[in-house]
Amino acid sequence: MKDISLILLAAGDSSRFELPVKKQWLRVGELPLWQYVAQSIARAHPFKKIIIAVNEEDVNYCERLYACSLASARGESAERGTSEYKFQSKQGGIECGADDLNDASKPRSAENFKAQVECDADECGSANLKFHFAPGGANRQSSLKNALQLVESELVLVSDVARAQISPRTIDALIAASADADCISPYLGVNDTTYLGEDVVKREELRLIQTPQLSRTALLKKALEGSEIFTDDSAAVGSAGGRLEFIKGEAGALKITRASDLAALNLKPCSRDIFCGTGYDVHALEKGAGIVLGGVQIPCEFALIAHSDGDVAIHALIDAICGAAMLGDIGELFPDSDANLKGADSKELLRKVMRRVRGYGYELVNADITIIAQRPKIGAYKAQMQEVLSEILNCARVNVKATTTEGLGFTGRSEGIAAQAAVNLKFYDWQKHAAKAQDV
Repeated sequence: MKDISLILLAAGDSSRFELPVKKQWLRVGELPLWQYVAQSIARAHPFKKIIIAVNEEDVNYCERLYACSLASARGESAERGTSEYKFQSKQGGIECGADDLNDASKPRSAENFKAQVECDADECGSANLKFHFAPGGANRQSSLKNALQLVESELVLVSDVARAQISPRTIDALIAASADADCISPYLGVNDTTYLGEDVVKREELRLIQTPQLSRTALLKKALEGSEIFTDDSAAVGSAGGRLEFIKGEAGALKITRASDLAALNLKPCSRDIFCGTGYDVHALEKGAGIVLGGVQIPCEFALIAHSDGDVAIHALIDAICGAAMLGDIGELFPDSDANLKGADSKELLRKVMRRVRGYGYELVNADITIIAQRPKIGAYKAQMQEVLSEILNCARVNVKATTTEGLGFTGRSEGIAAQAAVNLKFYDWQKHAAKAQDV
């Protein structure tokens, strides 16, 4: 059995994808695309390690979601009285469990990053198989270099998350051709007449190179030591004098680059699950010249005591969104120890959270906010708050309510203002978008 590790590159910013969701976060059922692709490839070979390079700020989040999905799969298998969970883990080259999954403050770097998602080998099927997340870099090559630090096997199979439909036949063919080459790549021929400038190129001599590509680990690492940037592994290994081999690829292994490419995917639609989150915040009042609530300036004799602008309504809303998306809480994302956040506009914090949540493949279904204050009276500002928040959230179903505590408690004594929020999220329906693209 060949000693091979798998690297899946999923750290791109999807700049050409033209949609708010990053393509690696499209959902196949409940699974983000990076998890679906990794598990699909892993069924073709018992890889020594599976390493997924993701955006550095996403490492902790990926660990949380992945550990949750494994726990869910294990629970479902136990309920059915089957060994499906163990089978998936063994075939997927994956160990489950987590170490410090909820510690968002734990530092990450390419130099000291260690895999954290691993557990008891008997439970997961193999003591030699592990699942790792590596922090991505500024480009594909730097992400690959980071991931390669975790590879010790003789061979490494590298693929891009954007190729979501890779056949086991391709992987088998790559492995079969590995004896006499240092890098093996699948390719497609060119069927159309092709020009280079004003000259016709012999199409028989052209190859469209695909991934995954199988390389000798030591040579690939050596080839990437310099400053030259390569577009794929074959170019890197070839520049280092390595022997290149090419096998016939498959047209179905489409690379998702633009949103229009989604129409060609033959994948399970995203789950219709709804994710609920709640949030709560409170800030003390002092004498002042006005407060900000729900993104709206309210003139009054009070000011809110806070590190930022003290907008309790938006802070509660951010916490609710974080809860629904499993992003932790506002304190993890925007700690009050950060001097750069002194006096921060909470609307901008909400925009940052929504960009991140949309990037992770979620859409907001609705939001409901309750502001609890004896004074100042805020009923006249509710409609304006709803308008401001709807624009930021890109959602019309935003409701703002206001109430008092009838003079009871700290809010009743006008010592502070509190807010509660509840939201529902759903997965971005990429197949709906693909269908619209076909109709155009």
